Amino acid sequence: MPFASGVFFEWWLTAWMRSSSMIRLHGLAVSSTWISRPSLNPWWMTRPEVLPDTIAASSNRTNPGRNHSTPGRPQRFQEMHYKFSMAMEELALEILQLLEETLGVTSGDFTRHWERLKRTLVRFNWYPPCEEPGLVLGAGSHTDPDIITILLQDEVGGLQILKDSKWIACKPLHGSFVVNVGDFFQVLSNDFLPSLQHRAVLNKEKARLSVVTFVLPKVDATIEPSSDLVDEDHPAAFRRLMFEEIINAAKEMKFKGKEVLSLFRV
Repeated sequence: MPFASGVFFEWWLTAWMRSSSMIRLHGLAVSSTWISRPSLNPWWMTRPEVLPDTIAASSNRTNPGRNHSTPGRPQRFQEMHYKFSMAMEELALEILQLLEETLGVTSGDFTRHWERLKRTLVRFNWYPPCEEPGLVLGAGSHTDPDIITILLQDEVGGLQILKDSKWIACKPLHGSFVVNVGDFFQVLSNDFLPSLQHRAVLNKEKARLSVVTFVLPKVDATIEPSSDLVDEDHPAAFRRLMFEEIINAAKEMKFKGKEVLSLFRV
Protein backbone atom coordinates (compact mmCIF):
# COMPACT_ATOMS: atom_id res chain seq x y z
CA MET A 1 0.00 0.00 0.00
CA PRO A 2 1.80 3.18 -1.13
CA PHE A 3 1.43 5.54 1.82
CA ALA A 4 3.23 8.15 -0.25
CA SER A 5 -0.30 8.90 -1.43
CA GLY A 6 -0.45 11.08 1.69
CA VAL A 7 0.45 13.81 -0.83
CA PHE A 8 -3.05 13.34 -2.21
CA PHE A 9 -4.53 14.03 1.21
CA GLU A 10 -2.48 17.18 1.65
CA TRP A 11 -3.95 18.45 -1.61
CA TRP A 12 -7.43 17.33 -0.62
CA LEU A 13 -7.21 18.90 2.85
CA THR A 14 -6.44 22.27 1.26
CA ALA A 15 -9.51 21.98 -0.96
CA TRP A 16 -11.63 20.81 1.97
CA MET A 17 -10.67 23.74 4.18
CA ARG A 18 -11.81 26.15 1.47
CA SER A 19 -15.34 24.75 1.81
CA SER A 20 -17.52 25.60 4.80
CA SER A 21 -20.28 23.08 4.13
CA MET A 22 -20.71 19.31 4.18
CA ILE A 23 -19.68 17.79 0.85
CA ARG A 24 -21.26 14.63 -0.49
CA LEU A 25 -20.58 13.79 -4.10
CA HIS A 26 -21.06 10.13 -4.96
CA GLY A 27 -18.26 8.78 -2.79
CA LEU A 28 -16.52 11.95 -1.62
CA ALA A 29 -17.41 12.86 1.94
CA VAL A 30 -16.37 15.16 4.72
CA SER A 31 -17.54 14.47 8.25
CA SER A 32 -17.36 15.91 11.72
CA THR A 33 -16.97 13.39 14.54
CA TRP A 34 -19.34 13.49 17.52
CA ILE A 35 -17.00 13.59 20.51
CA SER A 36 -16.60 15.75 23.58
CA ARG A 37 -13.21 17.13 22.56
CA PRO A 38 -12.35 18.87 19.27
CA SER A 39 -11.72 16.48 16.38
CA LEU A 40 -9.53 16.87 13.33
CA ASN A 41 -10.02 14.05 10.88
CA PRO A 42 -10.40 14.80 7.16
CA TRP A 43 -11.39 11.64 5.38
CA TRP A 44 -12.43 10.38 2.00
CA MET A 45 -14.46 7.25 1.48
CA THR A 46 -15.90 5.34 -1.41
CA ARG A 47 -16.89 1.96 -2.75
CA PRO A 48 -15.30 1.36 -6.16
CA GLU A 49 -18.54 0.25 -7.80
CA VAL A 50 -21.63 0.70 -5.66
CA LEU A 51 -22.18 3.03 -2.72
CA PRO A 52 -23.57 1.14 0.31
CA ASP A 53 -27.13 2.15 1.17
CA THR A 54 -25.88 3.18 4.63
CA ILE A 55 -24.27 6.13 2.86
CA ALA A 56 -26.71 6.64 0.00
CA ALA A 57 -29.64 6.80 2.42
CA SER A 58 -28.03 9.68 4.30
CA SER A 59 -27.55 11.78 1.19
CA ASN A 60 -30.11 13.89 -0.65
CA ARG A 61 -28.51 12.90 -3.92
CA THR A 62 -29.63 9.84 -5.80
CA ASN A 63 -27.15 6.99 -5.95
CA PRO A 64 -26.18 6.44 -9.60
CA GLY A 65 -24.80 2.97 -8.87
CA ARG A 66 -21.26 3.98 -9.65
CA ASN A 67 -19.02 6.62 -8.10
CA HIS A 68 -18.07 9.57 -10.26
CA SER A 69 -14.45 10.67 -10.46
CA THR A 70 -13.69 13.60 -8.21
CA PRO A 71 -11.91 16.39 -10.16
CA GLY A 72 -8.19 16.23 -9.46
CA ARG A 73 -8.16 12.66 -8.14
CA PRO A 74 -5.23 10.91 -9.85
CA GLN A 75 -6.14 8.00 -12.14
CA ARG A 76 -3.40 5.91 -10.53
CA PHE A 77 -5.01 6.50 -7.14
CA GLN A 78 -8.37 5.27 -8.47
CA GLU A 79 -6.79 2.12 -9.87
CA MET A 80 -4.93 1.45 -6.63
CA HIS A 81 -8.10 1.96 -4.64
CA TYR A 82 -10.09 -0.46 -6.78
CA LYS A 83 -7.48 -3.23 -6.51
CA PHE A 84 -7.14 -2.66 -2.78
CA SER A 85 -10.92 -2.85 -2.27
CA MET A 86 -11.21 -6.10 -4.18
CA ALA A 87 -8.38 -7.62 -2.13
CA MET A 88 -10.09 -6.52 1.09
CA GLU A 89 -13.31 -8.25 0.02
CA GLU A 90 -11.45 -11.53 -0.40
CA LEU A 91 -9.66 -11.07 2.93
CA ALA A 92 -12.92 -10.23 4.73
CA LEU A 93 -14.55 -13.46 3.56
CA GLU A 94 -11.55 -15.51 4.68
CA ILE A 95 -11.62 -13.86 8.11
CA LEU A 96 -15.34 -14.51 8.57
CA GLN A 97 -14.90 -18.14 7.52
CA LEU A 98 -12.05 -18.55 10.03
CA LEU A 99 -14.20 -17.04 12.78
CA GLU A 100 -16.99 -19.50 11.96
CA GLU A 101 -14.53 -22.38 12.15
CA THR A 102 -13.00 -21.13 15.40
CA LEU A 103 -16.34 -20.75 17.19
CA GLY A 104 -17.87 -23.89 15.70
CA VAL A 105 -20.53 -22.09 13.67
CA THR A 106 -21.70 -24.48 10.95
CA SER A 107 -24.83 -22.59 9.87
CA GLY A 108 -22.94 -19.95 7.89
CA ASP A 109 -24.44 -17.19 10.04
CA PHE A 110 -21.24 -15.11 9.98
CA THR A 111 -20.82 -15.04 6.21
CA ARG A 112 -24.37 -15.09 4.83
CA HIS A 113 -25.09 -11.44 5.68
CA TRP A 114 -22.19 -10.26 3.55
CA GLU A 115 -20.92 -12.90 1.13
CA ARG A 116 -23.66 -12.52 -1.49
CA LEU A 117 -23.50 -8.71 -1.60
CA LYS A 118 -19.87 -8.05 -0.66
CA ARG A 119 -20.65 -4.67 0.82
CA THR A 120 -17.42 -2.95 1.83
CA LEU A 121 -16.70 0.69 2.49
CA VAL A 122 -13.10 1.91 2.26
CA ARG A 123 -12.25 5.02 4.26
CA PHE A 124 -8.96 6.91 3.98
CA ASN A 125 -8.08 8.88 7.12
CA TRP A 126 -5.42 11.58 7.01
CA TYR A 127 -4.50 13.20 10.32
CA PRO A 128 -2.19 16.25 10.09
CA PRO A 129 0.35 16.94 12.86
CA CYS A 130 -1.10 18.61 15.94
CA GLU A 131 0.86 20.81 18.34
CA GLU A 132 -1.45 19.88 21.23
CA PRO A 133 -2.33 16.19 20.66
CA GLY A 134 -3.59 15.90 24.23
CA LEU A 135 -6.37 18.39 23.51
CA VAL A 136 -7.59 17.03 20.17
CA LEU A 137 -8.68 13.56 19.08
CA GLY A 138 -8.38 12.18 15.56
CA ALA A 139 -11.42 9.97 16.22
CA GLY A 140 -13.27 9.82 19.51
CA SER A 141 -13.95 6.74 21.62
CA HIS A 142 -16.41 4.45 19.84
CA THR A 143 -17.21 0.96 18.62
CA ASP A 144 -17.87 0.19 14.96
CA PRO A 145 -21.46 -0.85 14.15
CA ASP A 146 -20.45 -3.12 11.24
CA ILE A 147 -19.58 -6.84 11.00
CA ILE A 148 -15.80 -6.45 11.12
CA THR A 149 -13.37 -3.63 10.36
CA ILE A 150 -9.98 -4.15 8.72
CA LEU A 151 -7.41 -1.44 9.44
CA LEU A 152 -4.15 -0.73 7.65
CA GLN A 153 -2.14 1.95 9.46
CA ASP A 154 1.18 3.57 8.65
CA GLU A 155 4.27 3.59 10.86
CA VAL A 156 3.07 6.62 12.84
CA GLY A 157 0.23 4.73 14.50
CA GLY A 158 -2.28 6.36 16.82
CA LEU A 159 -4.85 3.61 17.38
CA GLN A 160 -5.72 2.99 21.03
CA ILE A 161 -7.99 0.33 22.51
CA LEU A 162 -9.82 0.39 25.82
CA LYS A 163 -9.04 -2.49 28.21
CA ASP A 164 -9.83 -2.56 31.92
CA SER A 165 -10.69 1.16 31.80
CA LYS A 166 -7.22 2.00 30.42
CA TRP A 167 -6.27 3.17 26.94
CA ILE A 168 -3.59 0.97 25.38
CA ALA A 169 -1.62 1.98 22.27
CA CYS A 170 -1.82 -0.49 19.40
CA LYS A 171 1.64 -0.17 17.88
CA PRO A 172 1.82 -0.68 14.10
CA LEU A 173 3.33 -3.95 12.90
CA HIS A 174 4.74 -3.61 9.40
CA GLY A 175 2.89 -5.66 6.80
CA SER A 176 -0.06 -6.49 9.06
CA PHE A 177 -3.72 -5.58 9.40
CA VAL A 178 -5.71 -4.88 12.54
CA VAL A 179 -9.08 -6.69 12.57
CA ASN A 180 -11.75 -5.19 14.78
CA VAL A 181 -15.05 -6.88 15.66
CA GLY A 182 -18.11 -4.64 15.18
CA ASP A 183 -21.40 -4.39 17.08
CA PHE A 184 -23.22 -6.42 14.41
CA PHE A 185 -20.80 -9.30 14.92
CA GLN A 186 -21.09 -9.13 18.71
CA VAL A 187 -24.82 -9.78 18.34
CA LEU A 188 -24.20 -12.66 15.90
CA SER A 189 -21.60 -14.23 18.20
CA ASN A 190 -23.88 -13.91 21.24
CA ASP A 191 -21.21 -11.96 23.15
CA PHE A 192 -18.49 -14.57 22.52
CA LEU A 193 -16.56 -11.93 20.55
CA PRO A 194 -17.44 -8.42 21.76
CA SER A 195 -16.92 -5.26 19.72
CA LEU A 196 -13.91 -3.19 20.64
CA GLN A 197 -13.95 0.30 22.13
CA HIS A 198 -11.23 2.29 20.39
CA ARG A 199 -10.08 5.77 19.38
CA ALA A 200 -7.37 7.49 17.32
CA VAL A 201 -4.94 10.03 18.77
CA LEU A 202 -2.85 12.57 16.91
CA ASN A 203 0.91 12.98 16.66
CA LYS A 204 2.73 16.21 17.48
CA GLU A 205 5.34 15.94 14.72
CA LYS A 206 4.05 13.63 11.99
CA ALA A 207 0.94 13.30 9.87
CA ARG A 208 -0.83 9.94 10.09
CA LEU A 209 -2.52 8.01 7.31
CA SER A 210 -4.73 4.97 7.74
CA VAL A 211 -6.99 2.97 5.44
CA VAL A 212 -10.08 1.43 7.01
CA THR A 213 -12.31 -1.19 5.37
CA PHE A 214 -15.77 -1.59 6.89
CA VAL A 215 -17.45 -4.93 6.15
CA LEU A 216 -21.17 -4.16 6.09
CA PRO A 217 -24.47 -6.04 5.95
CA LYS A 218 -27.54 -4.59 4.25
CA VAL A 219 -29.25 -1.90 6.28
CA ASP A 220 -32.42 -4.00 6.49
CA ALA A 221 -30.53 -7.19 7.43
CA THR A 222 -32.24 -8.96 10.33
CA ILE A 223 -29.91 -10.45 12.93
CA GLU A 224 -29.99 -12.38 16.16
CA PRO A 225 -27.43 -14.54 17.99
CA SER A 226 -26.36 -17.53 15.90
CA SER A 227 -28.27 -20.67 16.85
CA ASP A 228 -24.92 -22.48 16.99
CA LEU A 229 -23.89 -20.28 19.92
CA VAL A 230 -27.12 -20.40 21.92
CA ASP A 231 -27.82 -23.17 24.43
CA GLU A 232 -29.00 -23.68 28.00
CA ASP A 233 -25.74 -22.36 29.42
CA HIS A 234 -25.54 -19.50 26.92
CA PRO A 235 -29.03 -18.10 26.29
CA ALA A 236 -29.54 -15.46 23.61
CA ALA A 237 -28.10 -12.18 24.88
CA PHE A 238 -29.87 -10.02 22.30
CA ARG A 239 -33.32 -9.80 20.78
CA ARG A 240 -33.93 -10.11 17.06
CA LEU A 241 -33.21 -6.77 15.39
CA MET A 242 -32.29 -5.02 12.16
CA PHE A 243 -28.88 -3.57 11.39
CA GLU A 244 -30.61 -0.25 10.75
CA GLU A 245 -31.60 -0.17 14.43
CA ILE A 246 -27.94 -0.36 15.45
CA ILE A 247 -27.05 2.45 13.04
CA ASN A 248 -29.89 4.69 14.21
CA ALA A 249 -29.14 4.05 17.88
CA ALA A 250 -25.44 4.78 17.34
CA LYS A 251 -26.27 8.11 15.70
CA GLU A 252 -28.79 9.00 18.40
CA MET A 253 -26.31 8.20 21.16
CA LYS A 254 -23.45 9.89 19.30
CA PHE A 255 -21.56 6.61 18.89
CA LYS A 256 -21.02 6.00 22.60
CA GLY A 257 -19.79 2.46 22.11
CA LYS A 258 -21.10 -0.26 24.42
CA GLU A 259 -24.09 1.82 25.48
CA VAL A 260 -25.59 1.28 22.02
CA LEU A 261 -25.86 -2.51 22.22
CA SER A 262 -27.30 -2.33 25.75
CA LEU A 263 -30.54 -1.14 24.14
CA PHE A 264 -31.03 -4.50 22.43
CA ARG A 265 -30.19 -6.93 25.22
CA VAL A 266 -32.78 -9.45 26.36
